[in-house]
Amino acid sequence: MVGVSLRNAKLHPIQDSLGTFILKDKNILSRIQSEWDFSPMFDDVCDYHYALKFYRNGELKLTLRLNLVCEYIILGGAAFEFTPEDLLRYRTYYKPINWSRITFKNMDVMKEAVNRMLVLPGVYPYMDIKPYKYDGYFTIGYDRLHWNANKDSLTRELSKYVNEVTGRNDFHPVSTFVWVQGDLMSIRYEVYCDEDFMRFYDGPTVTEWRSHLEYLDNVQIIVVGLSKENYQKVMAPVLQNLPENESPEKNN
Repeated sequence: MVGVSLRNAKLHPIQDSLGTFILKDKNILSRIQSEWDFSPMFDDVCDYHYALKFYRNGELKLTLRLNLVCEYIILGGAAFEFTPEDLLRYRTYYKPINWSRITFKNMDVMKEAVNRMLVLPGVYPYMDIKPYKYDGYFTIGYDRLHWNANKDSLTRELSKYVNEVTGRNDFHPVSTFVWVQGDLMSIRYEVYCDEDFMRFYDGPTVTEWRSHLEYLDNVQIIVVGLSKENYQKVMAPVLQNLPENESPEKNN
C-alpha cells in the first residue's frame, strides 16, 4: 500500500507528519483487508488528502481516496466513514517514500522510460502507465448492451477481437466511459497502440488514431519510489544522446 499526500485547500496535520509513505508488511495488509469494514455514507463533497494505492508485484490493483476533515474514504463511486485514527492505527509500519513527476516531450524517450519503469523493482506507477508504451490511441464503442453486462468480459472480448482483426497483440485497451440509460449500457474503450497499428485494423471506430501529444505540449507521468537521480541513471544511455533531456521534477 502506498499513501500519496495530495494538495488540498484544507491541509491536515497528518499530511505533514506522514508525508508519502509505503506499507509492505503482508501481515499488516491482511489485517487492513479484514478490519477495514466501514459504514456507508452518501456525501462526496470534499477534496481528498490522500490517495491510497494498492499494488501486487508492482502492478496497481486498487485506488482509494480519503478526506481526513470530512472523514470518509472513496472506493469507486461509494463513500464510507473513515477517521484519521483509522489511517494512523498502522503508522508504525509506514515507511517514507519519495515520488516524482516526469515530463516528456519526446515520444521515443517516454516509451523507453515506461518500459524500464515497468520492470524496475521498488517503483510504483501512480496511474496506469501502460498506455504510454505506445504513441497514441483510437476509440472503439459498444452500444445497446444490457445494463449489467460484465465489463471484464467485455474487455477480454474486445482484446480478442482486435487481436484477430490485426494479427497483433501490441496494444492496450482501457475502458474510459460508461453510461446507462434504462436497461441499456454504452461503453467506450481507448485502444492504445502505435500509428501503424491502424493499418492492420479495419473494424468500427468512434475516433481515428490520435497521438498522445496531438493536443498537449507534453505528457506527465507520476511514479512513486523513483528519484531524479535514479531516473537519470536508468535512462542515461537514452538521455545522453538527446539535445534536450527530459528531467523529472521531484515532488515530496
